[in-house]
Amino acid sequence: MDKKRKEPQIVIRPIGKLGGLDNIHIALIVLVAILVILLAIISYSKPTLIINQTNSTSCSGYCANEINMSKPIHTVGEILNYTEKVLASYNFINANTSLGVYLPFYSNITSIKASYAPSSKEWFVNVPIIDPITNKTFYASFVIFDSNLTLARAYLQTISPSRILNYQVVYPGVIDIPGKFACNPEEPVKLFWFIDPYAPGSIYSLEYITKLEQEFGGNINVSVKVLFGAYTSLIASRYGETNAEWLGKYILCASQQGNFSNFITNLNSLYANNYMSNQTLYTIAKFSKLNMNALSACMLNSTTLINRQTLLAEYYNITATPFVVVNCKYLTLPETASNGICFTNSTLCK
Repeated sequence: MDKKRKEPQIVIRPIGKLGGLDNIHIALIVLVAILVILLAIISYSKPTLIINQTNSTSCSGYCANEINMSKPIHTVGEILNYTEKVLASYNFINANTSLGVYLPFYSNITSIKASYAPSSKEWFVNVPIIDPITNKTFYASFVIFDSNLTLARAYLQTISPSRILNYQVVYPGVIDIPGKFACNPEEPVKLFWFIDPYAPGSIYSLEYITKLEQEFGGNINVSVKVLFGAYTSLIASRYGETNAEWLGKYILCASQQGNFSNFITNLNSLYANNYMSNQTLYTIAKFSKLNMNALSACMLNSTTLINRQTLLAEYYNITATPFVVVNCKYLTLPETASNGICFTNSTLCK
């Protein structure tokens, strides 16, 4: 008996509220709708540009006042200029101390760093200083009031100047003397070599004259200026004024002769930071092949010459020695006199 073939059956389900869509299709439709909405939002959105309104005219009075208060009154250039005067002023309160020498003449003013602190309205300044003995660098630090451009504090183990003078370090090892005018630029550069003969370093400093003349030749004109200061007075208290002055008179008169370099060399070989007698100095002069007749004639007029040179030292406010005035306007040490020459005439140092 043949089996009956099954007829295909069609299942018909009732249509629900969502039109017969299952859950998966519904979820897909919702996701697409969300993406469309997000794309629409992004396409119509614009980037927001944040502008600093600090300098705009719409800034309120309070805002503008706050901005002005954060700005310094003085420029960096003015602070550096003032710092150079501070450094120079130390020379006149510590002229007989090593620190007084270091600060003005061994300060590297080309590398001074200055920064402003708005909160305290102060400038902080660091000055590199080279120790001429060890050649090492240390730093002098100063705090300067911005409001009135005055020295607030100095981080140094020495007293600060009671007032800042108009002297100014204008080049490494060179101080500009206020109120003085340069010599005739058409003439060789003049160097006034001030010494109190018995002051420490004065006799030795004369060696630098020979070195400078070898380096610059006829482009410089060095004249030794003798003044009898505190150290000569100390010798005078022990050996008498006349005896104490012999050393200065011999140096002055020998400097006017061509064999002065021989005299300097022989004098330095015998000088022991102590009194030198007339007889010893005469022997040195003769051994140095000086013209003894010219030397004697100069000696007769030496007191008058030294008195004039003392007045010249007062004119330049020189009370301690050795110091050199270059080009009638710049104060240097014997060790930094070449810097003064170069600052005066840079063509000599190329």
